[in-house]
Amino acid sequence: MKIQYKLMVGMFLSILAFVIFSTNQQKQVIEDVDNAQIVQYRQQTNSVLADYSTNPTSVLHNKRILLIGDSQVAGAPGRALQNYLITVGASYFYRSGHSGWGVRQWYDIRSQIELMVLQYHVDVLLIILGGNDWSRVSSQDYIQLVNQFWSYIVLNLIAENNDMRVCWIGPPRVVGPRAAIMQPKRDFVSETIRQIVGQEHFILSSDITGNFGRTADGVHFTYSGANQWVYSMNSRIETCVSNQQNMLGNR
Repeated sequence: MKIQYKLMVGMFLSILAFVIFSTNQQKQVIEDVDNAQIVQYRQQTNSVLADYSTNPTSVLHNKRILLIGDSQVAGAPGRALQNYLITVGASYFYRSGHSGWGVRQWYDIRSQIELMVLQYHVDVLLIILGGNDWSRVSSQDYIQLVNQFWSYIVLNLIAENNDMRVCWIGPPRVVGPRAAIMQPKRDFVSETIRQIVGQEHFILSSDITGNFGRTADGVHFTYSGANQWVYSMNSRIETCVSNQQNMLGNR
């Protein structure tokens, strides 16, 4: 019995060691692929971004940026956007993304947004939010919810930090079999946000239909797909921030 027990313990420890080794190897592969794609992204955008370090033409140069939102922020697009903003010379970047979250969840912890804005001395607040709201609330309830959330941002963030720019990026387009059901409702979400926050604060992304890499759900991006998506979005982000800067008299 003792011999069998020792053999069983030995087998268990061997299996556990193999699992730990495999997991570490898998993590390393994921990190290596991600780094390689970041290098590729830098090369793709080199012609646009090469002079930013010596000729800071980007309105995001030397800006302190906070990005909040859902899984698009927590995942590959958030990392790709972080890489882009650092490349154009942002002096500080912080992101807070929560998978599955929508406007309701962020509204419920709205005071945390204000704390982050104050703590990190934010110049630009970027929001990617709404993609999870398409099936959760009725039309009228959603309009009211977005109104409440945006009113809080205007009264407590923009009014108190009147040099701060705010750009809300609408949810990306869905591809694949789920698109027929999801996309019309997500279009309603995007249009609701646009009407409430105003054209100067809203960035449409659902009209970008490039063949970007996606995961199996047709909603989320692979790392390479996220880099391509951000590459297609960067001029819109720059324009959104620049237009607000011009409205503020370039203060």
